[in-house]
Amino acid sequence: MGSFRYGVWQRTLKGVYRRFSPIAKSSYTMGEVQDICSVHLVPPEKLERFFSDCIRKLQGIKGDDIGDYLEFGVFNGSSMASMVLACKNLGIASTRFFGFDAFQGLPKGAENEDDGVWKKGFYTCSFEKMQDCLRKKNIDSKGIHWVKGWYVDTLNQKTIEKYGIQKI
Repeated sequence: MGSFRYGVWQRTLKGVYRRFSPIAKSSYTMGEVQDICSVHLVPPEKLERFFSDCIRKLQGIKGDDIGDYLEFGVFNGSSMASMVLACKNLGIASTRFFGFDAFQGLPKGAENEDDGVWKKGFYTCSFEKMQDCLRKKNIDSKGIHWVKGWYVDTLNQKTIEKYGIQKI
């Protein structure tokens, strides 16, 4: 099976590029993790500041109704928590939160991307464990719409209609 994102020439050129500029391996992908809730791809404080800055810019353009937040690949909920907290701290109540994830880690074919850095199953965090991670950050996961499944099955018109997604 080929790459699901790149054509033959793109993969070839990317392979040559990666020989001279390799991707740093993630400590999470290289071994066992004792507490999955402590894994942060971006420090939460930094991400919350970034989200707050983005929200302020959107408010300048759209007012307080900035639209819905859709996150693709929730993992342990760290970035979702940062966005929920940023909205809460800025008094944004109209934004709905959507988390799209199969909760099975990276899909089959991930090993064909980025010179084999990723593997099927990397970044696996069960839905229940992710909810536990959110609870530890005082985030009520019931206030978030969860769209469980692979993107190929969930990113479609049916999902848009089911949740009434109009402004993202």
